[in-house]
Amino acid sequence: MRNNILTTRKLFILFFTLMASQMYGQSLDTITRTRKLSYKSFIFPALLTTGGIVMINSDLSNTIQNQSNLLFGKNFKTGTDNFLPFVPIAQIYMGQF
Repeated sequence: MRNNILTTRKLFILFFTLMASQMYGQSLDTITRTRKLSYKSFIFPALLTTGGIVMINSDLSNTIQNQSNLLFGKNFKTGTDNFLPFVPIAQIYMGQF
């Protein structure tokens, strides 16, 4: 019982310490910089989106899939398949830095 209370106190102190450091983490910047959008920043995303739309249910997509199945087999799996679903989550958090 006493060990449980000590563990709870330690967790509370750790939580409070982490939260106290977060409270004063942001302040207003004195310099504000506005960034104007240009058409050049939309070229690459537009090309990728257009390519994805064109490839949906196209003969080229089916040909590429059939060729990869012949090369690797239909039941090809690697260890990275277990981690690939988490890549978008990692990209979101890495984009904040």
